[in-house]
Amino acid sequence: MFKSSLVLFSAAALAACSGSQPTFQTISDKQMQAYIVAANQAEQCLYPQIQQMNNQVHAFYESLPINETAFLHTYSDELLKQEIGETAFDNIQRNTQAREYFEKQFTRLNHSKPTKLNPQFCAETRLKQREFLGQYGRVI
Repeated sequence: MFKSSLVLFSAAALAACSGSQPTFQTISDKQMQAYIVAANQAEQCLYPQIQQMNNQVHAFYESLPINETAFLHTYSDELLKQEIGETAFDNIQRNTQAREYFEKQFTRLNHSKPTKLNPQFCAETRLKQREFLGQYGRVI
């Protein structure tokens, strides 16, 4: 009787634990579009030559020094957190379904078209890049 009770208790405990998985976080089209505009603006502010590269953009990003790549990832994460909040961002990072949904939405909505640049946003983005790269001994 004890063994069967232990097995039933273990099964119930596992079932209860499996229900505590992270909540699937979706990002609305409006949030994704706002994030994409900000990310594209940051890209255009930092690397204006990218608009003329067409099919060579991937090679351009691969040629960037590791600290610039790290800045782009960090800054992109910061822009996304501003748009959807820290909790939703953390959930997207931890939850495979949420991350896949985010990537699908990004691919579907990303246009990489030139956007009207906000001079203040560009100045802030360049300053953040200089500060970030300055930590690693390379300032642009």
